[in-house]
Amino acid sequence: MNGFFYSAVSDVLMGPDTATQLGDLAATMGIQRALIVTDPGIIQFALLDGAVANLKANNIELSIYSDVVADPRRTNFGLLNDGYDLTV
Repeated sequence: MNGFFYSAVSDVLMGPDTATQLGDLAATMGIQRALIVTDPGIIQFALLDGAVANLKANNIELSIYSDVVADPRRTNFGLLNDGYDLTV
């Protein structure tokens, strides 16, 4: 078995409308470019609108990749190596 590095998230923010704080949190970390990876249903039902508005309000350059397939593999995301500071 090959070794690997695993890093767990140290902070989790949960609650109503917490997505609307994404840009504020990203800005405090010095994030300048963000990539949101999602599926078409999330876009269709406007579930990202608050997060997107807050990212834009914090002048964070944003791209959205919404062509996710079920159980995607890393090869499905050619954008991952395109210089983004944050992938959500």
